[in-house]
Amino acid sequence: AVITVCDQPFISTEIINHLVATYYSTGKPIVACQYADTLGVPVLFSKSLFSELATLDSTMGAKKIISKYENEVFSIPFPLGVIDIDTPKDYQQLLVV
Repeated sequence: AVITVCDQPFISTEIINHLVATYYSTGKPIVACQYADTLGVPVLFSKSLFSELATLDSTMGAKKIISKYENEVFSIPFPLGVIDIDTPKDYQQLLVV
């Protein structure tokens, strides 16, 4: 399963395809994007982790599982992943760039 969020404007098909290709080439159960010294979304989880994902509630994100299995994570760079749009002001600032 690939998990993304809607507030990262620079998510692209290339990023998603890179997650999938990396999953198949490494065999790691988690492939996460790395940006701003963090691992996060978009992220791909192997089917073996679906039951754990299903136990997350609205207060816990997938980062809990990424942290739990940190030795089983392969990361891919996504420097623009740090940019997200949460407010109209964020959007206006993005338009200026």
